[in-house]
Amino acid sequence: MCLLFKERLGTEFTSWLCMLGAAPFAALGFIRFQGMYTEDIVKMAISSFALSTRNLINVPFNLYYEILEPFINQSRKESIVHDKKLRKIEKAQQRKNKSA
Repeated sequence: MCLLFKERLGTEFTSWLCMLGAAPFAALGFIRFQGMYTEDIVKMAISSFALSTRNLINVPFNLYYEILEPFINQSRKESIVHDKKLRKIEKAQQRKNKSA
């Protein structure tokens, strides 16, 4: 940039243009995002967007439900015995399953 504009615009104006052109890149050294500096962000972006081509699938998984499922089903069965509304709902579901 310096060599292109030095003869046309003069030395002083060209030096100001060079400083203005370099200022954004100098400012990038002070930017931090999630504990990473700009060069780390650029490295991560290149590695994640350009180098990895895997299709990622997000499948929800409830670990607590998986662990406690037997206890939940047992307590539900026990509550059906003592709760009239739940017994009716259970019978309705059984009828629905038989007819389908």
